[in-house]
Amino acid sequence: MWKNTKLFSYIEKKFQNANGSVDEKLQTFGFKLWQYSKLFNPLNIKVKYFYVLSDWFKQNKYADTLEYMKKIIVIIFLMKSLQIFLDYLIKIIPRI
Repeated sequence: MWKNTKLFSYIEKKFQNANGSVDEKLQTFGFKLWQYSKLFNPLNIKVKYFYVLSDWFKQNKYADTLEYMKKIIVIIFLMKSLQIFLDYLIKIIPRI
């Protein structure tokens, strides 16, 4: 599907272990995705949006937000640490 297509991958990480402002920032991805898609469309570049979130976001209070994000084709990783994600990314980059 993406093999012969130019791709811009936007990776945003949010690691949190207490209540705070990151809760609200999760909901801004829609505008960012729209803005980057608009910017890269004339160049025939597709935009793929990734979120790397800490396990904090597995709480039930985030269920609706995560469900909405997944419907807008945002790829979400819930990880214990950023290093786990980086190790995973190194393994999959050759396949993207």
